Amino acid sequence: MTGIIRCPNCGQEIDSNSRFCPRCATRICPGCHGVIPPGVKFCPHCGFAVGPAITGEAEQAAPPPSTPPSTTLSPTPIPGSGERPTGWQTPGGYITGRQEVPSPQPTPVPSVSATPSQYGPPAMPVPTPYSGIQPPPSVGPRMPSGPIPARRFPLAIVTVMVLFGVSLLGFAIWSQGWLTAPITATQQWIEGIEWPGWLPFGPADTTPPVIQNVSVSDITQSSAVVTWETSEPATSQVMLCEPEGGCTWTELDETLTTTHSVSLSDLKPDTSYKFTATSTDAGKNQAIYEGEFTTLPETTAVALLISEITTSNLTDASITISWKTNSPASSQVEYGISETYGDTTPYVESLTTEHSVTLTGLQPDMTYHFRVISKDAAGNEVVSEDRTFTTGSTVSVTAEVAPEVGKRAPDFTLPDLNGNEVSLSDFRGKLVMVTFWVDVRYAITHMPAVQTFYEKWSGEELEILAINWQQSKEQAETFAKDKGLTFPILLDQQGEVADKYRANPSSNPTTLFIDEWGVVRKRQDTSFKTYTQIEEIVKSL
Repeated sequence: MTGIIRCPNCGQEIDSNSRFCPRCATRICPGCHGVIPPGVKFCPHCGFAVGPAITGEAEQAAPPPSTPPSTTLSPTPIPGSGERPTGWQTPGGYITGRQEVPSPQPTPVPSVSATPSQYGPPAMPVPTPYSGIQPPPSVGPRMPSGPIPARRFPLAIVTVMVLFGVSLLGFAIWSQGWLTAPITATQQWIEGIEWPGWLPFGPADTTPPVIQNVSVSDITQSSAVVTWETSEPATSQVMLCEPEGGCTWTELDETLTTTHSVSLSDLKPDTSYKFTATSTDAGKNQAIYEGEFTTLPETTAVALLISEITTSNLTDASITISWKTNSPASSQVEYGISETYGDTTPYVESLTTEHSVTLTGLQPDMTYHFRVISKDAAGNEVVSEDRTFTTGSTVSVTAEVAPEVGKRAPDFTLPDLNGNEVSLSDFRGKLVMVTFWVDVRYAITHMPAVQTFYEKWSGEELEILAINWQQSKEQAETFAKDKGLTFPILLDQQGEVADKYRANPSSNPTTLFIDEWGVVRKRQDTSFKTYTQIEEIVKSL
């Protein structure tokens, strides 16, 4: 609090916050209001940091307090006497007579008045400085001279406090979910970017592939095949475990693909295996699938036997040979004009117990030797004994004419879509397929199947004649153009030829296969769904 004090040097009333006396320029300590010697930065009385003197003002020692004039005149010393006159002031006091009396010392009192000395004139009143601050003790440690080092908080404690505050702030932000939406949006934006593979940066692939459509097929007594698919290209490997606990790994297929197939071998019969299919993508993310399967039981070998060998549909150029086996097996026939055979039918791999093979291209009125051959799944092959048959003679012109298998097909002559006359007899020496049809529902699948077969088989040895029943030329042309039919189409607008062949195309198509001799070899009164159905019949002929 601001107050009024007196200068300790000259007694001038000054402000308690003043650092210099405006009268005598004495430096005053703001703490204890004592006199500050020149050039000192700390108060020698209380240690207060007073700092250097104000720039531009010369520091000087405070002048001694002036003594008020005495009312008693000092006597003039007697020269040569060596005596000091009474009242002569010395550094130690005044002289009264011949005795040196000590100078009286002022006693500090709280008032501004002073008790007059009994020796000499009364002293100037010297007030005791007081500003509300208790003066420091006269003894004890003093402030060191020189600059005071700045007191700083330890850096480690400041760092810990800052980190702790940041952690609390981060926890509060995270717990309140303020960053969830921005982080999610940023992740989605980054995941949506298609980074080029050659860049050294970009989001890492952390999503494993998805394994699906797992199956175990071709299970035998000692082998099986595990197949599966993955949602992205990945490697292929299978771990196989036996019931006893031993596990083995197949060789790793490092080819990255989405379709996987691993073959297992050296298995035990009638054993339940557990397997683990694994796939690893380019980002080293692995997916697994666990499953199990059981191998086939070991069976006792049974000798393969052939029985009931018969022949049917014998003509001058073909014959059908049939037989049975006691277990599923393949089918094949060796034949020739001697016991050395020389010709063999195509090998039929499908396993069955009832077998039928047709021989074609035979010579008329000729004795042939043949034997049948079958092989089961275990590789056991059995061959029958030698047998014979004799083909029929060439069909004569006087043979019965009828639209039935084994009889001469009725001849006919009909116009095609271009107006040309076409006869069945024009194709003698070639296999002819005749089909009666009309533009109804079955024709949608039947006629395209005939077209596909025609594109694969038409040539010098085969001809197709499609007879349209009781429709106009425009109707037949429209249908042929719409379905892309290129084989010959004949017009039976009156239905006379269909009647001759006992065909009823309004409900179902009628198809006949006629050999090079003009004999009906096969008749079918239903539609074909695929060209392979036609192909099988032609191969048998």
